Amino acid sequence: EVYCVVFRLMDSVWTEMDADYMQFSAVLDEVKKRLSRVLLSGPQTCYDVEVRLFNNKLLYSEVIYKGWMEKTPQTSKTFSLRSPRSFANWQKRYFILLKTSPVRCMVQYFKSEKEAEASITEHKVENFDMQESS
Repeated sequence: EVYCVVFRLMDSVWTEMDADYMQFSAVLDEVKKRLSRVLLSGPQTCYDVEVRLFNNKLLYSEVIYKGWMEKTPQTSKTFSLRSPRSFANWQKRYFILLKTSPVRCMVQYFKSEKEAEASITEHKVENFDMQESS
């Protein structure tokens, strides 16, 4: 899993630098610098490494499914199929299922389809807006 994260970092840096094969050593140096900085911060898991490397941004996101569904409110008490009141407070929400890495997915829900589409556009912008943090 670490190999995959570092490989994605290398690909991201390569794209950022608009590098060609003659700049491979410069790309490799930048990858080493970023990876060292993250490892010195003491990550506990591979996921921590990934989050820190990419500044909490989704580097990879693909919409797997989107559409309307109904969900129970978070304040809902016990649920019973026998009670019609259990269904009375359900809320209609627009869900998006995003594949955030080859092994992870994320579900988001919104009150409107317009709000959801804005979120997808924002993620696409974030995916390619990888600025180095100082």
